[in-house]
Amino acid sequence: MNTKEILDRLRQDMSAGLIKIVVADGHRYYTDTLTETLHIPLTTPDETAQLYKRYVIDGDQTQQAQTKDLFATLPRVSMFIGQPDTGKTYAALDIAKQCGIEPIFIMARDNLNLETLLEDFTLVDGKPVFNESLAIKALSDPNKEKAIIIIDEFNTLMTGTAKSFQPIMDDTSTTFVYRGKIYEKNMNCKFIVTLNEKDKGISILPDAILSRSYLKTFEPTTPQTLAKWTGTDEKWVTALFNVYKALGLLSVFGTRQIRMLKPLGDLNLIENHLRSLCVMKNIDSKLVDSLEIKTLIHKL
Repeated sequence: MNTKEILDRLRQDMSAGLIKIVVADGHRYYTDTLTETLHIPLTTPDETAQLYKRYVIDGDQTQQAQTKDLFATLPRVSMFIGQPDTGKTYAALDIAKQCGIEPIFIMARDNLNLETLLEDFTLVDGKPVFNESLAIKALSDPNKEKAIIIIDEFNTLMTGTAKSFQPIMDDTSTTFVYRGKIYEKNMNCKFIVTLNEKDKGISILPDAILSRSYLKTFEPTTPQTLAKWTGTDEKWVTALFNVYKALGLLSVFGTRQIRMLKPLGDLNLIENHLRSLCVMKNIDSKLVDSLEIKTLIHKL
């Protein structure tokens, strides 16, 4: 690629929102929008093009080669465990993206079980006509195409319901049965499930599922990272983090709380919200009126 072709690619990536220009201490450079780890100075066209080719274009080719191996390294079932806002769901979706796969995303709910996962229906004359769902098509694809099924908040399922998924999550048997029909199992269909470690339901997951799963724990996200994710001033996020920590409310602290409370701009509304959270979590709401908490809130 010549300099013009490389710079044209750079402009395309900027238009797509993948690359942006950052100014720091009077110094301008290109960086990637997502992680901001790329650092390519704006110098001469030739030098900028050379660096962009090395770190981005050639890097993409390396990434594509790694992507081919990424799916192969995925276990049949991966469990991502951590408190809210630690990036579990984002990581699951990102893995699918890196593998070049549009995942089947399912939010765990009261009526989710193996039956409802594998069924789908359309209304014909006001009556449901059941067909095979996207999930069962992926699980039994005769062409063995790669697929990823993500089940979010898997630990909210009852023990018996979670155990019902064992036949399709198992990596040893070659078939599974659904509604009296035997399906040949597509072992290129992988599962990633997320679990909230603060939810007591995680402790009753059946061993039959745990023994078949790779477990990965996600550490609590730092205020600095949360500030970056939400585009909020780091000092404000750190101050709010310290309030939640002092009240014992870190289990619910994260990007959603930050995005909800920051626009309020009224400390009285924030205090009322904190008191209500304390009541919901069986914490003495009078703590909000203590000198320590008042001092921390004042820093907001």
